[in-house]
Amino acid sequence: MLLLMTASHPTALKCRHAKLGRLAVPRDCARLDETHAAGIPWAADNGAFAGLDAAAYVRMLDRLDGVAGCLFVTVPDVVGDAEATRDLWTEWLGECTSRGLPPAWVAQDGAGPDDIPEACAAVFVGGSTAYKLGPQSADVIREAKRRGLWVHMGRVNTLRRLRYAASMGCDSVDGTKWSLWRDASLPVALRFLAGGDQMRLTP
Repeated sequence: MLLLMTASHPTALKCRHAKLGRLAVPRDCARLDETHAAGIPWAADNGAFAGLDAAAYVRMLDRLDGVAGCLFVTVPDVVGDAEATRDLWTEWLGECTSRGLPPAWVAQDGAGPDDIPEACAAVFVGGSTAYKLGPQSADVIREAKRRGLWVHMGRVNTLRRLRYAASMGCDSVDGTKWSLWRDASLPVALRFLAGGDQMRLTP
């Protein structure tokens, strides 16, 4: 499992590790071609957790167009609202696919395995903590893996939750803790990930 850190290209280089990748966001998506050339895995998030800036998101998509190695790009979503997220998926999907970018559908509260769109290349497990760690999202993850989709879990900020995400079969995670306090916290997460501990532990 990979830990994707929101970071600039120089920071990604400085922190390079086999289990560490870069998560681009609209405010910081420069030099991703260099990130890929350096062999660092990368993906992109829409920044909608703090409120979608549609213009900034489109500018990011334009910058990503043609850059190799993208794991996924999250299509805009609404935190905690599966129905509103479904509407945004319909509205925004073409902005990703027209640029050849692999779209990630964000699973929000109320979404089950039957809601996973056929056109998605990845599933990003979002939503409230209760949803993210509950049986419905577990069903979503299992169905996504059955389909061979990349699965990412957001807001993973503890070793306990890292272990849970790994046990559920997630391919990658992110969490602000590892970026904001990386000197103290990131080495701990990377030691855990490098150890390959996949023991199941409830969150």
